[in-house]
Amino acid sequence: MQMLSYTSRFFEEAYKIINKVYYNDELPMAMITLQSSPGSFAYIISKKIWTDDENKYYEVNISTEYLWRETGALLASLAHEMVHLYCIENGIRDTSRSGVYHNKKFKDEAEKRGLLISYVDKAIGYSGTKPSDEFLDKMMEYGLLGEEINHFRMSPQHTDPSSTSKPKKKSSTRKYVCSNPSCSVTVRATRDVNIICADCNMPMVKVDT
Repeated sequence: MQMLSYTSRFFEEAYKIINKVYYNDELPMAMITLQSSPGSFAYIISKKIWTDDENKYYEVNISTEYLWRETGALLASLAHEMVHLYCIENGIRDTSRSGVYHNKKFKDEAEKRGLLISYVDKAIGYSGTKPSDEFLDKMMEYGLLGEEINHFRMSPQHTDPSSTSKPKKKSSTRKYVCSNPSCSVTVRATRDVNIICADCNMPMVKVDT
């Protein structure tokens, strides 16, 4: 389907950009997959299980049940798995308990690369991941924070007719318009800002999108 091919290309391009920005293109290429994984936002398989007969590749999967999340969060999940890949390649033991518990080595490596890491609980450790403003600025600079992905694989609660819950899509950016009604200038930002339209010398006002 065209929508899935677009999504695959998006994450493949995002992988290349994050590799360039935060790893100087030193991470090996990986196979980016989109598969059902209701128990996690994303995951990496720690062995190279893909091949084209000449080379072997790691697999990084993005969960199809969570594609409804805002683009910045999806990119942070991809970047999270890329930190694991970096640690695998460089012999850094960033997890334990079969890869479930994230330790402070993971936190340190992730925060060097624009992610905000929080302690969740004793089962998964320092696994909570959010994009920093610096990370979002970089992703916007490279054109990755434009259109939102508008499809996802339904989990059981979404297919249950009695369920009224539905994920609400949020934008990773804010839209600002010039407060001068006769001006058509608009801008987008990854966080709340106070800015003035240089053409009108009037404040830019945030609007709902």
